[in-house]
Amino acid sequence: MFGSDSHPIPAAALPSSNVGLGWYNNNRKRLKKFAGQYVGEASAAVVTLRSQGEADISNPDVIASRAGFNELRVRLPVLNQYYAYTSAHGGTGDAVYLAKIKSLVLAWVRRNQPTGKPIDETNFEHLLRVIGNRWTDFTAGEQAEITTWLQALRTAKENWTFMQLAGEGLLIHGNHYTHHYKILLQVYMLLGLTTQQTALLTEITSFAARNLPYGNAAITCPDAHAVVGTSASEKRFDINGNHLSRFAVGSRFLVTGNTQNNNGLYTVVSVQYLSGSSKTRIFTAESPRADGGSGTLWEAFDPALHAMPRAAAHVGESIDYIRRDALHYHQYNLEPWLEIAILAGGSTFATVIDSQWAFFEQQILTPPLRHNEFAATTDSFDSQRWAASQPEYLQPDSMYRPDKAARAVFAYATYRQLTTPGFLPDERLIALAVRSAQLPSSWATYFRWVFGGMYG
Repeated sequence: MFGSDSHPIPAAALPSSNVGLGWYNNNRKRLKKFAGQYVGEASAAVVTLRSQGEADISNPDVIASRAGFNELRVRLPVLNQYYAYTSAHGGTGDAVYLAKIKSLVLAWVRRNQPTGKPIDETNFEHLLRVIGNRWTDFTAGEQAEITTWLQALRTAKENWTFMQLAGEGLLIHGNHYTHHYKILLQVYMLLGLTTQQTALLTEITSFAARNLPYGNAAITCPDAHAVVGTSASEKRFDINGNHLSRFAVGSRFLVTGNTQNNNGLYTVVSVQYLSGSSKTRIFTAESPRADGGSGTLWEAFDPALHAMPRAAAHVGESIDYIRRDALHYHQYNLEPWLEIAILAGGSTFATVIDSQWAFFEQQILTPPLRHNEFAATTDSFDSQRWAASQPEYLQPDSMYRPDKAARAVFAYATYRQLTTPGFLPDERLIALAVRSAQLPSSWATYFRWVFGGMYG
């Protein structure tokens, strides 16, 4: 797709006056530029990462953690990727880059105290990958320090208890688990714990049916009713039967599958039973967009009773998407699945990955190309984030931007290279993702895909 890579320009010659750079060499030139920017920057290692469950992003600890995230997600993997390139192609700055990589790794393992918290410590993904890549470059004493930290991370992860955390929704079957599993699998592999690794992969396989609940009757959701009538002017929905006791004033219900664009959450104002037609009429605070009866009305979601607000409607639809009504969270769940599959190798999780990807791709590429994020979320934490001025959460008419899919696109393409050499996702997604490669948050997965995984 991008031309021959048989004659890479030596690292020492980048940049140069050569105006005929091919696509690959142009990307190596970019990689050198970024690495050169990072090699002189001080470490941002922190004692404890703190972001998960924090609505207030102005908190100094959260600010410090976010600086650490940037180092872990961008600076360290970019430095590692460029060092690997210079080593392979006659670079003159090998020692400088290697020294920087080692100093960053050692800064983190000497300073950080793992807590096991899944969403915070999912950011160790690239740090762990660099440790594996550069292991033989550390002295025996440095390896001992790294191993001590890895053991602490292992213990924290194994002792982590999934529970309801202050300010957050229940952690049921969703991305907290997939991010947790990803890091724990990396740790087991680095420590050579094959027995634990095998047991964990078995656990992950079992977990898939709860994380992707289509057809899984054990995942509870509220009772459902067919919508038989809707009035926009009267702000009401009709369902068959007498269900007065099921809809308390002030409770909320969810409508899905409505062909008049009435999908979403509604708040009950009053309820009537129409004995003549044997219908329950529910008046709402929010106005439906149009008249007409179609779709499904789901009774009030209760996190003490239900795992999700409705049943899964599509193969590969994640419980995160169902609970949060956001492609942002489907992608956030998919990304650690992709890394788990890459770590496991081969086609161990092919069905799991491909079904999630097909749903994701369909949602992005099938008209109308629009998804109002978090419109029907059942997690109050999303509202808290919006109230704390995090604009991507519950912003009125906030839509998922397809360019945000870049990391997942590159990771999926990398994964499929393992099972189907030469495979590329839909070219429209590749085009969107490549344009988004200007964003630092995608550089680690972007350069890994560009160079076929050869450089970290």
